[in-house]
Amino acid sequence: MNARPRLSIVPDETAEVPRRCGIPSGGEPPYDGTMEARVAVLEQIAKDMKDLLRELKDGVLRQETRQHTDFLWLLGVMLGGFAGLFGFMAHGFHWL
Repeated sequence: MNARPRLSIVPDETAEVPRRCGIPSGGEPPYDGTMEARVAVLEQIAKDMKDLLRELKDGVLRQETRQHTDFLWLLGVMLGGFAGLFGFMAHGFHWL
């Protein structure tokens, strides 16, 4: 009989975990000498993302304000144009 591989959510401690980042491990788990540097990099990334999100939020709010202003201007021009056209037609048909 073939033995089935054991399925578990707990990682096997003997298995080698592939590294996906450019920061090498220190070799002494879990608090090696490079841990502070790696945490500092993560903190900087989080700070940069927070600043970027704040800038995006401000940009979206400015764009919404501008769109609202443009809409009101367009609505005024359309209503004025329709009123002028209606007045011109009313004069042509001798309603006024």
